[in-house]
Amino acid sequence: MNKHLETLRLPQIKTPKYYAGSFEKGREAFLTENLRKQGFVLHDRRKGQDFNHASLVMGELGRFHASSLLLEDSIAPKTFEETFDNFEESWLDVNNQGFNAFLDILKSQVQSSIKYLNEYPKYDKCVKWFQANFDSMGQYFLDGLKSTKPFEVITHGDCWTNNMLFKYNEKNKPEDIRFVDLQCTRKSSPASDISYFICSSLNGELRRKYLKELLLIYYQSFSKVLILARKNIPFSFKELEDEMEKRKVYGILSGLMIVGGVLFVDEEEMWNFDSFTDEKSDVLTVNADGKFKKLMERENSFQDRLLSLFDDMLASPVFDI
Repeated sequence: MNKHLETLRLPQIKTPKYYAGSFEKGREAFLTENLRKQGFVLHDRRKGQDFNHASLVMGELGRFHASSLLLEDSIAPKTFEETFDNFEESWLDVNNQGFNAFLDILKSQVQSSIKYLNEYPKYDKCVKWFQANFDSMGQYFLDGLKSTKPFEVITHGDCWTNNMLFKYNEKNKPEDIRFVDLQCTRKSSPASDISYFICSSLNGELRRKYLKELLLIYYQSFSKVLILARKNIPFSFKELEDEMEKRKVYGILSGLMIVGGVLFVDEEEMWNFDSFTDEKSDVLTVNADGKFKKLMERENSFQDRLLSLFDDMLASPVFDI
């Protein structure tokens, strides 16, 4: 992907420089540059990103996705799956133990949400949708990751606040970004990456005010790469907006998992989906409801972030029963 950007005299994808690595099974490891020495730091995961942060993310996502299309063209007629080893994610299967453990946690978050929302008549639509579709949560999540032309790119796959670093100027304004933790990279819809990001890392007010502007930043960045490469832009801006609406369920479920299970808990409580087992998921499921109640009682920012997801559900016809 970087080679194609360099040919167009564009900057490389903003990730850490790769120095060395081992791909031997059981001993996988890689060495990259230390970005902290250059002034890059994490954004506080408990605080929703502001417009300046989000615009950097969306612009870089556009370049990332577009450059993957150039790579795809360069390897044709072979596919990504035929060209690269271990491209498929085995855990994204309803028969996989890891996915079923993940699904147990997702359902526990939904159950906790239903209990909480029952106290607010305003969110009756959300409760009814969750109840009517409770047994289909896993399939909704998997469907949100599927891709069909023209919405098919290589995505980051885990694009939320903790997987990006920012560098700030003297006025404390973010001026540069680096994507990290790319182990979930997959072929999917660009809207999957975007929905995951905006629902997990932005507060509701910013989504409502600036979603269209952020999508435009993405689309302009995406289009610029393809125009310079003299390639057709595979979809219009309006088609991207429509695709975003189709991925709304995936975004909400992803946001529910991140906000409820990662953003507002201590480091030792954060879920590690890479090491899920049935026993671990049982423990996490039992503890999830109590954790949810504690956060609701003590974290106003948690309430705001969570309720904003349900407000998004109210505003979307996708969740009409």
